[in-house]
Amino acid sequence: MFERGREYWHHGAVSALVRRGDELTAEVEGSESVPYRVTIRLHDGGIAKASCTCPYDWGGCCKHIVATLLAWADDPDAVMERPPCGSS
Repeated sequence: MFERGREYWHHGAVSALVRRGDELTAEVEGSESVPYRVTIRLHDGGIAKASCTCPYDWGGCCKHIVATLLAWADDPDAVMERPPCGSS
Protein backbone atom coordinates (compact mmCIF):
# COMPACT_ATOMS: atom_id res chain seq x y z
CA MET A 1 0.00 0.00 0.00
CA PHE A 2 2.85 2.40 0.62
CA GLU A 3 3.94 2.50 -3.03
CA ARG A 4 0.38 3.04 -4.25
CA GLY A 5 -0.15 5.76 -1.64
CA ARG A 6 3.06 7.46 -2.69
CA GLU A 7 1.87 7.44 -6.31
CA TYR A 8 -1.43 9.04 -5.31
CA TRP A 9 0.37 11.73 -3.30
CA HIS A 10 2.95 12.32 -6.05
CA HIS A 11 0.18 12.81 -8.64
CA GLY A 12 -1.63 15.37 -6.48
CA ALA A 13 -4.65 13.26 -5.51
CA VAL A 14 -4.80 14.72 -1.96
CA SER A 15 -6.85 17.88 -1.40
CA ALA A 16 -8.75 19.71 1.34
CA LEU A 17 -6.13 18.84 3.96
CA VAL A 18 -7.36 20.26 7.28
CA ARG A 19 -6.20 19.87 10.85
CA ARG A 20 -8.59 20.51 13.75
CA GLY A 21 -6.77 19.87 17.00
CA ASP A 22 -5.78 16.21 16.98
CA GLU A 23 -7.77 15.37 13.83
CA LEU A 24 -6.40 15.51 10.29
CA THR A 25 -8.84 15.18 7.38
CA ALA A 26 -8.45 15.13 3.61
CA GLU A 27 -10.15 14.22 0.37
CA VAL A 28 -8.29 11.82 -1.92
CA GLU A 29 -9.19 11.14 -5.52
CA GLY A 30 -9.56 7.46 -6.29
CA SER A 31 -11.42 5.18 -8.65
CA GLU A 32 -14.86 6.62 -7.80
CA SER A 33 -16.26 9.93 -9.10
CA VAL A 34 -16.47 11.31 -5.55
CA PRO A 35 -13.19 11.63 -3.58
CA TYR A 36 -12.63 9.35 -0.59
CA ARG A 37 -12.70 11.02 2.82
CA VAL A 38 -9.75 10.30 5.11
CA THR A 39 -9.79 10.98 8.86
CA ILE A 40 -6.70 10.53 11.00
CA ARG A 41 -6.72 10.96 14.80
CA LEU A 42 -3.31 12.00 16.16
CA HIS A 43 -2.06 11.29 19.67
CA ASP A 44 1.33 11.86 21.37
CA GLY A 45 3.17 12.40 18.08
CA GLY A 46 1.69 9.30 16.45
CA ILE A 47 -1.48 7.97 14.89
CA ALA A 48 -4.20 6.81 17.27
CA LYS A 49 -6.72 5.88 14.56
CA ALA A 50 -7.09 6.27 10.80
CA SER A 51 -10.11 5.67 8.59
CA CYS A 52 -11.12 6.10 4.98
CA THR A 53 -14.43 5.87 3.14
CA CYS A 54 -12.92 3.53 0.51
CA PRO A 55 -13.84 -0.17 0.54
CA TYR A 56 -10.31 -1.37 1.52
CA ASP A 57 -10.64 -4.07 4.20
CA TRP A 58 -7.38 -6.06 4.29
CA GLY A 59 -5.81 -4.68 7.47
CA GLY A 60 -3.46 -1.76 7.90
CA CYS A 61 -3.78 1.59 6.18
CA CYS A 62 -5.17 2.00 2.67
CA LYS A 63 -3.34 3.93 -0.06
CA HIS A 64 -5.55 6.99 0.56
CA ILE A 65 -4.44 7.22 4.20
CA VAL A 66 -0.80 6.78 3.13
CA ALA A 67 -1.18 9.55 0.53
CA THR A 68 -2.70 11.88 3.14
CA LEU A 69 0.13 11.26 5.62
CA LEU A 70 2.75 11.82 2.91
CA ALA A 71 1.09 15.10 1.86
CA TRP A 72 1.07 16.28 5.48
CA ALA A 73 4.70 15.23 6.08
CA ASP A 74 5.90 16.79 2.82
CA ASP A 75 4.32 20.21 3.38
CA PRO A 76 2.79 20.72 6.84
CA ASP A 77 2.40 24.45 6.09
CA ALA A 78 -0.11 23.58 3.34
CA VAL A 79 -2.50 22.11 5.93
CA MET A 80 -5.36 24.47 6.82
CA GLU A 81 -5.49 24.84 10.60
CA ARG A 82 -8.96 25.14 12.06
CA PRO A 83 -10.20 25.18 15.67
CA PRO A 84 -11.27 21.77 17.00
CA CYS A 85 -14.97 21.01 16.61
CA GLY A 86 -16.93 22.08 19.65
CA SER A 87 -14.43 24.74 20.72
CA SER A 88 -15.51 28.35 21.08
